[in-house]
This record gives sequence, structure tokens and C-alpha cells, in this order.
Amino acid sequence: MIKKLTNKDKEDILLLLKKEPAYNLFAIGDIEVYGCEGDVVEVWTQSKNEEIEGFLVRYNNAFLVSYLDENADVNDFSDIIKKHPVKAEFISGRDTSMKMIEKKFEYNQYKKLFFCKLDKPIEKGLVDNTDVIIAKADDAEEICKLQNTIDEFAAEAIPESVARNIENGFARGYLLKNENGDVISMAQTSAENSSSAMIVGVCTHKDYRKRGYMRKVMMKLCYDLQQENKLTCLFYDNKNAGRIYH
Repeated sequence: MIKKLTNKDKEDILLLLKKEPAYNLFAIGDIEVYGCEGDVVEVWTQSKNEEIEGFLVRYNNAFLVSYLDENADVNDFSDIIKKHPVKAEFISGRDTSMKMIEKKFEYNQYKKLFFCKLDKPIEKGLVDNTDVIIAKADDAEEICKLQNTIDEFAAEAIPESVARNIENGFARGYLLKNENGDVISMAQTSAENSSSAMIVGVCTHKDYRKRGYMRKVMMKLCYDLQQENKLTCLFYDNKNAGRIYH
């Protein structure tokens, strides 16, 4: 049985998702900030014999699929995605869930991401606060200016979206600037919620690399998240990035 959730179901679905806060981080963040219904976020659950066996979350044009039962019927969520008036630009999910549903779609691109979680506490003495700036909404233009120079970032950064996410607490950014006020290195969060945060958008301008700037902003960001008792994790898609993050 498919159920489309309303905001009355918000606390119940969050309790379910927080059983695995790291893997459900994006869904938790989306629902905590935007609720279960509206133009930005929609949520559906799939049940059998009154037991939830999967959930589907739409955030703008991205759909997150998760099956709790590997024998679940994949047709219902597939139909919702295909028939939804908002065209799906991205479909994501855990490897097991994607393998179940991928035959229902024709992908232009398929990317496998590796998951990394910060378990060890960071000592305060290792954190260099010098020159690290916490981003404000007014920094959105400069943040996007840097991001849009990074070849590895597929999607174009949009200042309005960045500013909105900073203002509503869905994201934060830690920056280093040069003497002209240009952002030269940064690390950000996404889908930040009451218990966890995803590190994203880590980059340094090509003219300022190999100076330890990335390490400085990452250490400060991760340390502050740990002080707030927030689980910190990230995804990466190549071994070079993985070595840097580890």
C-alpha cells in the first residue's frame, strides 16, 4: 500500500529515518526543514501488512528511493517517479535499493559513490581558526563563483539557492578569502539537521592549492559539528578524493 505523507506524519517518518541517521541524512534534512508536503518536498511510504517496507522522498527534481525489504514491489515508486509532473533529473539511493529499481529507468549517467563517516573526535589544538570565516547569505555570489570554476562539480551553483540554504539552516559554509575578498577555499554542509550533516562542496581555487587551505576549513567545520554532537559524513566518487578525506 502506498501512502502519501502529510505534515501530520512528519514526526513518525523522522523516527523511522533516524534509526539510520547517516544513510538517511538527506531525507531527514529535507523533511525537518520543509516538512512532508509542498512544492519542494514530498514523501511517500510503501507498506505491506502494516509494516513499512520502503520510502520515497522528492526534493525539487531529485528523488531518493529506499527499500527496507529486498523483496518489495518496485512498481509503485517507479510509477510515481515516471508520472510525477516534476521531471526526475536525479534518482539516488543505497546500492541495494538502486539495484532493485534501476531496470525501471533508462539512465544517461550512473555514478557510484563511496560513503565516509567521521568517527574519531578532533582535538581542539589541531584546529586553526585563523582566517576561517563562517559564510553568510551575502557570500553566496562568491561561493558560487568559486564552485563554478571547479571541473569536478557537475551542477552549476546558483546563488539564490545557496543563500536560501544558509538562511534556513539547511547548510553552512566555512571559507578562506584572499586580500581582495574572493573566496579561495571552502567546505560546506548540506542536508544539515538536528543530528547530522553531510560535507559537500569542498574545493580550493586552482591558484591557491597545495597550501593546506582545504585541511584548515575542513578541520574547523568538522570540529564545530562534533561540538554540536552532529554525525558528520560525506560521499566521494574517486580514490584521490577518498585519500584526501580519510
